[in-house]
Amino acid sequence: MIGTVLAVNISPKRELPKKNINTVEVTNLGLKGDSHSGNWDKQVSLLSIKSIQKLMKNPDKLSYGDLFENLTIDGIELNNKPIGTKIKINKVVLEIVQIGKPKEQFSPEEYEKKKAMIEEGIFAKVVRPGIISVGDKIEIISST
Repeated sequence: MIGTVLAVNISPKRELPKKNINTVEVTNLGLKGDSHSGNWDKQVSLLSIKSIQKLMKNPDKLSYGDLFENLTIDGIELNNKPIGTKIKINKVVLEIVQIGKPKEQFSPEEYEKKKAMIEEGIFAKVVRPGIISVGDKIEIISST
């Protein structure tokens, strides 16, 4: 199964929606210029357009990055893959470290606004840095 990157989104500040910049340098810490990059395990977030369409009330009114995802993707479902699965985008390799977020940490209003990311968002750490651009292919290279 091969997917595609629809958007590459970053934000310099947490809690601000991310904006599509089309191409980004991925370092060992995450996406350059993004507030979630750092020396920790959840450096990059991915969200499928199908999750957005399925779980959000008005998906057509959302822009890429509005749910705080770094990479908006299509054509590949990662939320059913085990933790430790490695994916390749261009030359970048990411390892899935978490799927979704604990619902209890969100108020009912927050939950409704971020439901797709809370339920099916993918969080990954960088294994091999490089460049990711809109249109790049995504493939699973190992599944533990």
